[in-house]
Amino acid sequence: MRKLLCLLAIFFLHIQGYSLQKLSSDYCVTFGSSQASVQVVQYFSMQCPHCIQLFQRDFAQIESEYIETDKVCWTFHPVPLDLLTVQAMVCLKELDEKGKRVFLKTLLGILSPEESTSATVYMQKAMELLQRPLPALADKEYLMQCPAFKEAFSFLKQSDAIQAVPSVEIESQFFRHEVPCYLFIKEKIDAILNSIHSQELSHEK
Repeated sequence: MRKLLCLLAIFFLHIQGYSLQKLSSDYCVTFGSSQASVQVVQYFSMQCPHCIQLFQRDFAQIESEYIETDKVCWTFHPVPLDLLTVQAMVCLKELDEKGKRVFLKTLLGILSPEESTSATVYMQKAMELLQRPLPALADKEYLMQCPAFKEAFSFLKQSDAIQAVPSVEIESQFFRHEVPCYLFIKEKIDAILNSIHSQELSHEK
């Protein structure tokens, strides 16, 4: 009984210790089925070199191995630590789900940390191609009037606001201190999938 109470105490402390209120789904980009066995959230910003590197180096492999096989649903959640990410949020709010995926893949696929000054132009060109032009995207006064700006400010005001990107949340477990890479993510996902498989086998017996 005492052991059970201790475990419950640890559980509730864990829940209380991580109480992040996520942004609206309007600003998030999801790849894969919501019915997938494993739910992953990657927190990113458009001006984070490690976020760009993670996408360009590893996401295609994650997508083919886990997302396209319906094992994982992967959601990109922006962390508006910089103006470019707020601009991206403004764009994402204007797009449907397919458009958001095209927009994000295009931007993260071509961006480099050295080209951050060109990123706004790339966003505007992408929005034109997606038939949702935003000619005022570079205007700071315009941005300050957008819902995305207000929601970004509220998100960052949280006591548990994310300060380091990229970071990932896998099946509601947030890895605050680990720097994610393909091997780290693969290890965590495979462990969950193996556990699910073992449970299924035990139920069949």
